[in-house]
Amino acid sequence: MLQTSGTSSEHPCMITIGAEMGAARHFLRVGQVKDIEHLAFLKPTLHINLNHPIISTLIKLHKSDPATATLVAEQIYDNALVTCGLMKDSSKMVDRVNRLLSELLKPKSSILTP
Repeated sequence: MLQTSGTSSEHPCMITIGAEMGAARHFLRVGQVKDIEHLAFLKPTLHINLNHPIISTLIKLHKSDPATATLVAEQIYDNALVTCGLMKDSSKMVDRVNRLLSELLKPKSSILTP
C-alpha cells in the first residue's frame, strides 16, 4: 500500500506495518520467512512525504536524469526498509550507494580534468 502526505518529517519516506504484525517481525529476523515473501507477508504501507526536499528534488531529477532518479528512489525505499528493521540483505543497497557516489563524484566537465 502507498500513502502520500505533506506533513513535515525528517524522513522522505517511511514504512509502517500494523501492530498485529509485531510477532511476524520476530520470524523475519530469525530467518523463518523467505527473503521476498516477508514484505507481502507483513503488508507494509509506504508513506511518501511530498514536502521533503529529497522527494521534491527527486521529482525534478526524474525529468532530467531518469536513470539516476531510479537509483535514488530505490535507495530511499531501502533506507525506509533499514529504518523499520525490514532489510534482510544489504549487499544490493551497498552496491547502489557506491554507484550513486560514483555518479555524484563524476567530473561534470572535461575542461576541468587534466
